Amino acid sequence: MKVIRYTILLGLLGLMACATFGEGQALTAWEGKSYEQLVATLGSPQLVKSDNLGGRVLVYSKAETTVIPGMSFTPYSITSPNMTTTQTQGTPASVTTKTEEKLFYINPAGVIYRTDYREQ
Repeated sequence: MKVIRYTILLGLLGLMACATFGEGQALTAWEGKSYEQLVATLGSPQLVKSDNLGGRVLVYSKAETTVIPGMSFTPYSITSPNMTTTQTQGTPASVTTKTEEKLFYINPAGVIYRTDYREQ
């Protein structure tokens, strides 16, 4: 019974670690690799800027927009011989945009020396 508890506990800790460090660890795997390998795998970046050290920073960005439609409902309707009154209530639509950026710092020799991940 104790073995099962420890196995479940270790599994949960492993999932939490993946959720917390997954993207950062995936990016750090690029450190030490070449500019050519990066572009061959990910394609052209959306933006290239200077790292102010003679190298470049390649920025790959992706925006994701989520729309949650509004809802309306009619809780009641009153009908009399000459008139119908209806009360409609609801909630407005919600739009959320999430932007993520992956930054790759490349030294003058064409080697990735640093990575960064930003989410807004």
